[in-house]
Amino acid sequence: MNIRLYCITCRRTDLTYEEQVEQFCAGGADAVQFRDKQYSPREVLQTGQRLKEICTEKKVLFIINDRPDLALALDADGVHLGPDDIPLPWARQILGGRKVIGCSVSSLGQALSAARDGANYLAVGPIFSVSNRTDREVRGVDIIRMVKERVKIPVIAMGGIGPDNIVEAIKSGADGVAAARSLCVSPSVATTVSEMKKLVIQNANV
Repeated sequence: MNIRLYCITCRRTDLTYEEQVEQFCAGGADAVQFRDKQYSPREVLQTGQRLKEICTEKKVLFIINDRPDLALALDADGVHLGPDDIPLPWARQILGGRKVIGCSVSSLGQALSAARDGANYLAVGPIFSVSNRTDREVRGVDIIRMVKERVKIPVIAMGGIGPDNIVEAIKSGADGVAAARSLCVSPSVATTVSEMKKLVIQNANV
């Protein structure tokens, strides 16, 4: 699995989810996570079906946030789990062995546990501060180095990632980065995605 740029949807008044995902794919995203914590399961399924079609056409990995049951219903490529979601082994029972399961982790212990349980990738962070989130301790790039030394699965840097700090995240050893806030406020999503993807590729394995 080679995820360089992992793009996450957000609520915008000027762009629908379909338009966001189209721009993610146009800019060169390797994976798209559909996340809307206010949607009902029915709404996730209805919108998710259209987003899956876009990602399938563009050959981009399509991931559902939090809900392995909805990922299964949509035949998505996988699910992304947070620390308060269904335990990974149970998610694996729901999805089977062929689907992707990623986990958000914020400590070495969590990372090792998720890797032992069979996670396909780890989203590690928050690496940098996020202006609208004051409830999470910023971990800094050292956590990436620690996790990379101990696991063999891809490590994705998350939390406050944008064009201005993406190089620092990649040079610390991250295999890729997850972008949410920086894309949510971008006036030209495809352009920002393309810029970030280029920075990842230029600085990978340096």
